[in-house]
Amino acid sequence: MQLTESIQEKASRIKALMIARLLIVTAMLGIGTFVFRAENIPFYWLISVMFLLTIVYSILLVKKTYLDALIRVQIIADTVWIGVLIYYSGGIDSIFTFLYVISIISGSLLLPLGEGLMLTSFAVITYFAIIVLQYNPEFSTKSVVIYVACFRAIIFYLVSILSGILAKNLRHKTKQLRELQNFTDNILQNMASGLITVDSNGMISYFNQAASDILGYQREEAVGTAWKTLFPGTRIKIENYISSLQFGANVQKKNGDLLPVGFSVSPLKTDDGEFEGTIFIFRDLTAIKELERKLNQNDRLALMGKMSAKIAHEVRNPLASLRGSAEMLKEDDKISHSSRKLLELIIRESDKINERVTGFLNLSKPAKPKLKRCSIHETIKNVLVLLRSRSDVNPEINIGYNANNKRLFSLVDADQIERMFLNLCLNAIQAMSEGGTLAIDADIRDEMIEVRFTDTGKGLSADEKKSLFDPFSTTSDKRTGLGLSIVREIIDAHNGQIEVISEKGEGSSFIVKLPVAEV
Repeated sequence: MQLTESIQEKASRIKALMIARLLIVTAMLGIGTFVFRAENIPFYWLISVMFLLTIVYSILLVKKTYLDALIRVQIIADTVWIGVLIYYSGGIDSIFTFLYVISIISGSLLLPLGEGLMLTSFAVITYFAIIVLQYNPEFSTKSVVIYVACFRAIIFYLVSILSGILAKNLRHKTKQLRELQNFTDNILQNMASGLITVDSNGMISYFNQAASDILGYQREEAVGTAWKTLFPGTRIKIENYISSLQFGANVQKKNGDLLPVGFSVSPLKTDDGEFEGTIFIFRDLTAIKELERKLNQNDRLALMGKMSAKIAHEVRNPLASLRGSAEMLKEDDKISHSSRKLLELIIRESDKINERVTGFLNLSKPAKPKLKRCSIHETIKNVLVLLRSRSDVNPEINIGYNANNKRLFSLVDADQIERMFLNLCLNAIQAMSEGGTLAIDADIRDEMIEVRFTDTGKGLSADEKKSLFDPFSTTSDKRTGLGLSIVREIIDAHNGQIEVISEKGEGSSFIVKLPVAEV
């Protein structure tokens, strides 16, 4: 990748030229004052002009526009100024002839080789013009003057050529270094892992884009900041990591959230082996932790699957006999009122046990979905009919449905989706024991059918949200704790997604996303 010199670098080079000029002019002021007394040489006038020009250059440099033109104007002006100084200080015998060499070197360093040679030619022509104007045969013969002038012209050209070649090589090496630095920085900035380098004083010296994405800090606010300031309260101490190691830690993001992070730490050393700093390479482990949770859940489900047949045989058959016997005894007129109440309790609790066993079996051995193109809009309407027919739904709960788009078709198992929607509605209703509102909204967003179930219930804490879809996890004594686990299984089987938005005391929103069926 071809890179050009940055404006900042070019401005720095112009600034260096201006500082060098001021130092030389100041030194010449001392020479003119204390050595030559400035009797016949207009030192003060020339120096004042140079200081005035420097002020003008400084004003133009602040705007940082037309920098290339500013470089050329300065070097040409310097050459003219040197010519005037030499003219008034003895011409061919002037001790200030060496200033041409300095001007030529400056031009060769700041300009391309061809322009440097043009500048040298301009200096030689100016110098020859001064010699011709001041030639006096009484002081020097023509041959001596020509010899000295030609000799100095050759020196000027040699200096220009050598300086130009050196400057060209230097620019080439600088360009290669800049390309390498940019290439390296692109690699580090596009790494999937975060990378932070910290110097021996604990100050952050490098912070790549992945680190910014993971931690929430911008690169500008992280670089130059102390490690302990950016990571307050962490157990990560720079001085502890003088050898390579790996570890995990919870790191606080900029917004205050704790994030599980896996670190790989290596010491940064000089060629002499001296400790210079620390390199931290890290990754967000949130997805890995979620995968571990799912694997653990799958292991539990596999174990449940092995137990399901035995449970069905050992529990459901005796339970059916027990319930049937209780039903028969309840119909006997000789049974007392208190005994009848106990029999009703047996029947009711038997139904609860059967419900738990049924949910357990459905969760441990989920049926493979029979996919076909179905209307999600019609499925939700069926669920609303089922809800209105249930006696356990609090009549003080208002259930509303809004479909912004009624052409909601997805490739699903209608029975499983209906059961999943029903479970979500019952879960929301259970959270509103004293009444409230359940709002169901359906639409297509980002090429997915999005169904949102929003209740005005008691909401969920952060800990409750973490285990919300785990089997037998429930916030109600009246639920089995399997409903949301079955919901997750059904959604996963249909390549869907579910998102929970909830705050304690502020209600909850369960957002189900299903793929849109192709027409």
